[in-house]
Amino acid sequence: MSVIGAIPINKIIAIVGTATTSREQANELPPEVERWGLASCYTFLNQIDRYFEVHTREWILTRAGKQYFPYLRFLQHFDGPVYMLEVDPTIPHAQLYPLEQMAQKFYPDSSDKPYFTSTLAYMMALAISEQPKEIQLFGVDFSTRMEYAHQRGGCEYFIGWAIANGIKVTIPRTSPILKAPLYGMRRDSKLTQDTILEHIQSLKQREQIAVEGLVSLRAQIGENERWLERE
Repeated sequence: MSVIGAIPINKIIAIVGTATTSREQANELPPEVERWGLASCYTFLNQIDRYFEVHTREWILTRAGKQYFPYLRFLQHFDGPVYMLEVDPTIPHAQLYPLEQMAQKFYPDSSDKPYFTSTLAYMMALAISEQPKEIQLFGVDFSTRMEYAHQRGGCEYFIGWAIANGIKVTIPRTSPILKAPLYGMRRDSKLTQDTILEHIQSLKQREQIAVEGLVSLRAQIGENERWLERE
């Protein structure tokens, strides 16, 4: 992992996204490290201390599909805080995300809307405000689809804030966050080569996961077809 920044106090916060390149690494952390999750993190994390759900019920239903009710049940039974932009009364531990305070802290002179481009940006802002010793990022790539590419800038903005506040930020080597060839360097430089090799390795890992998923899907299709034949 690459490490950036300095160290203030003892608390460590791990912010976990859903990118398969590094998300499972969060399960190897000691229990004293706080793990903050979102979206489908509940399906693979072995410890979750806080959860973030900033979308409406309608948006979740559209995106989650068949996982909507399992996800909703998780949120309703989760015994830690669930941060939301609008508190859902059916979720017992739902808390209103302190948007106004975060906007004032990180955008005090902005006449435009605050630059929160993703749930990860909300998580980073709150984590920085608690002044931990370190923020670790897992499963955070923003490397696919235009939506995620747009969201990446907001995440990197808050990483800069963390570093400026003396908080160490740890990023997996497989993540493209804060990685690019040094401007002005020859394109055949070792820096560029290392970056490309890391990206190739990340793509290979994602390819393997996709292949395994396809094999599983084909097996399920075959099982259902055999069931129909028996009927």
